[in-house]
Amino acid sequence: MRASSHGAGYRKNLTELHAGSRGIEKIDSNSMSRFPNLEVLWLNDNKLSGPLPPFTSNPLLQDLQIYNNKLSGPLPPDFSATPLLQTFFAYNNDF
Repeated sequence: MRASSHGAGYRKNLTELHAGSRGIEKIDSNSMSRFPNLEVLWLNDNKLSGPLPPFTSNPLLQDLQIYNNKLSGPLPPDFSATPLLQTFFAYNNDF
């Protein structure tokens, strides 16, 4: 997930990002730090692989849906830094 500097104010205020079935191959904590007010993130049915990045820069995250990807490894140790998380769907991955 890449974001250019154009529209930086919009990204900062973004609270929901629905990016399912977009062919996204990678997310990282650097990309996620551009969305500090994100509450809902849907990345289901993409081509994500490797470990799940920490979401420490997204403390307002309440709904994370990453099912039907190829993510692997343990959950990040600081996953508890998302205390508002209520919905977490991660089935059909390689955890």
